[in-house]
Amino acid sequence: MKLFKQLLVTFLMLCFGNAFAQQVIYQVSIPPEKIDLAAITPLNFSKMSERVIGQMVFNYKPNGYEATMNGNMATFEITNNLAVITMQKLVIMMPFDGDYWHNRVGQWRTVPITTSFGDKGVAKMFYAGLTPRGRLYREEMWLNGRIFIHGDTVIDHNDQIVWSICTDSEGTLRLTRM
Repeated sequence: MKLFKQLLVTFLMLCFGNAFAQQVIYQVSIPPEKIDLAAITPLNFSKMSERVIGQMVFNYKPNGYEATMNGNMATFEITNNLAVITMQKLVIMMPFDGDYWHNRVGQWRTVPITTSFGDKGVAKMFYAGLTPRGRLYREEMWLNGRIFIHGDTVIDHNDQIVWSICTDSEGTLRLTRM
C-alpha cells in the first residue's frame, strides 16, 4: 500500500519526546493537486478542499507509537538514541537526540538514515517555531542522493501530531487529527 508507506516515511522524521500514552484517530486525505507547501499556514490548512481516503489510528507510547490503517501497521520506537520505524519488511533507522528538536528554532538538523533494503541518505528537519496549535516542523528525506519526500508537520504540547502534509513523487497526503 503506497499511500500508507508515504505517511510512514514522513512520520520517521517527526520527533516524539514523551508523548502521553493514548489512542488518537487521524483523517487521511489527498489535498488538491496543485498545492504550495510554502503557502500553508495553520489558518488556511483546514480550509483546503480534499478527498478523504480513510482513517489512521495511532497508539502513542512514551517511546514512540504504533500506527494502523486498513489493517497495515507501522511502528516508530526510540531506543538507546536510535529511532527505528518498521512496516513489514521495511525498517528505517536513524540516530535520535531528543533535546535538539525542540530548542533549535530556525536551524536545519540533518541526520544519516539507512533502510533494510540498503538505501542510505539523510533526514533533514527545520524547526520553524511555535504556531497557535503547536510546534511547526519542515521535513525532507533524501535517499541515495535524491529527495524522496518533503512536508510540514505541527506537533502539540503532548508531542502528538496535530496535522501533517507530505509530498513525494506520487503525490501529496494530509493527516489531520480528528
